[in-house]
Amino acid sequence: MPVSRMRRSLLAASAAAVLAVTVVACGRAAGESEGVHGPSEALAFVSATLDSKPFEGRSLAGQPAVLWFWEPSCVACRTQAPEVAMTADLYEGRVNVLGVAGGGGEALRRDFAELTGTRGLLHLSDPGKEVWGRFGVSTPGVYVLLDRGGDVVVRGAGLEGRLAKEVAALVR
Repeated sequence: MPVSRMRRSLLAASAAAVLAVTVVACGRAAGESEGVHGPSEALAFVSATLDSKPFEGRSLAGQPAVLWFWEPSCVACRTQAPEVAMTADLYEGRVNVLGVAGGGGEALRRDFAELTGTRGLLHLSDPGKEVWGRFGVSTPGVYVLLDRGGDVVVRGAGLEGRLAKEVAALVR
């Protein structure tokens, strides 16, 4: 997915989240509990994309998300790439799918995205693995699936062949 389309999707998701909170808050009776919480603290991070543009994790709130943690040297990550790209295409506009690149140099991270056919995804450049740590990830090839509020629903490496099925459960 082109980066500009991803940005539009993220902006639309943010606007939808604000609208949903406003509708719920306005329709609440006096004394009724909120029932709506802000984005998960896991989304309270700032990073940069592979293109060195700033990225705020809170922009993921309001729409389910797939975070795919990879490194340029990870052989398993190369085999995961086609399924990640296919899932992003299948759920375009309904789920945020992004790679979180750790390790390797800047050029290696960009080359990986190009060679694996995932350049159309939004990729974060996380050489110090701060975002990895925020989600409890220590090895490449791990997926973290988040619900609309940014809470972790699934974390693991064994989703090959069923990533789209796991994501389908998030969009219901």
